[in-house]
Amino acid sequence: MTMPVFRRHYACLLFSVLAFPVSAAPDLPPIMPAYGQWQITTSMPPEQKAAMQGMDANAQKAMARQGMSVDLKAGTMTMQMCLNKQTIKDWHRQGERAGHSSRCEAPRYAVGGNTLTMDLKCGAPRPMTMHSVYQFSPARDSYTFEHRMQGEGQTMHMNGKAQRIGDC
Repeated sequence: MTMPVFRRHYACLLFSVLAFPVSAAPDLPPIMPAYGQWQITTSMPPEQKAAMQGMDANAQKAMARQGMSVDLKAGTMTMQMCLNKQTIKDWHRQGERAGHSSRCEAPRYAVGGNTLTMDLKCGAPRPMTMHSVYQFSPARDSYTFEHRMQGEGQTMHMNGKAQRIGDC
């Protein structure tokens, strides 16, 4: 997967970390994290880590304005965001627009206990699939996640954790 394509897909993953892929789906997933301020830490694959090492100061500042920080030694990206009814509504609207341009099918969800599994398939402009597993705590105030993306003949694995850190 070329680096620009990877960045676009990675940006989609960042949306999915809390709101889950809302691309073409008319409904939200059957299980969601609790409302509040969240901190999400994602382990970066080697390709993303290499791309981040070459990031200029303006790009770093733009990420910081979006609530993101990168720890290159640890190989992680951390972001903070508020999850509430309005952000879910906004993400859903953005996802619907993105779904039209990327021609993604509605995500397929499966729930077993506190585990949500999601599969997403997009056909254009660049075909890709994503399989994600979210393991929630019983109070839904933390979760771990794993994403496996395939596209353009390559597979990318990402994982991380999220914790509710307070109210928005």
